[in-house]
Amino acid sequence: AQILWINLVQDSLPAMSLAYEKKEREIIGKKPIDKNNPLLDKKMKVLIIFVSTLTNFLILFLFWYFFQIGLSFPRLQTIIFASVTIATLFYAFACRSLQKSIFKIKPFSNKFFTIGMAISFLFLFLAIFFPPLQSLLKTIVLKPSDWLIVLGVGIFSLLGIELTKAFFNRKK
Repeated sequence: AQILWINLVQDSLPAMSLAYEKKEREIIGKKPIDKNNPLLDKKMKVLIIFVSTLTNFLILFLFWYFFQIGLSFPRLQTIIFASVTIATLFYAFACRSLQKSIFKIKPFSNKFFTIGMAISFLFLFLAIFFPPLQSLLKTIVLKPSDWLIVLGVGIFSLLGIELTKAFFNRKK
């Protein structure tokens, strides 16, 4: 249920709203891409593999560590659920542009994205704080220290994307 929630409820609005992102000025000067070129270029492959692998290993390590220290399973499960959700939402935020750093993009320039992200964060909080959804998704209310861990996973994912973008942009 949690995986379906993340894929269908949490990720849908931000993903769809990326279609309304403003075009980058540099795109005008680029030649059209040959139809025989692969859909995913080297940069995209590295971005997907590198960031996904690092983020997933971090989340897997957190699960293992918290399991080893005897954290209650409902709390552990909720931390991992929230971490995966936050990582994917931060991932969407960072992928608004694969050329520019998120620090060079106006954060509210795409109103559809802003609304989609706000609704997705609301859905995350409802999944953790609203009793009927807690029952459905097997979540519990997290402590503030748990939220710091969840936020840390999101920031880690975001930094991974930004470092990868910077690496490829520097090579240009």
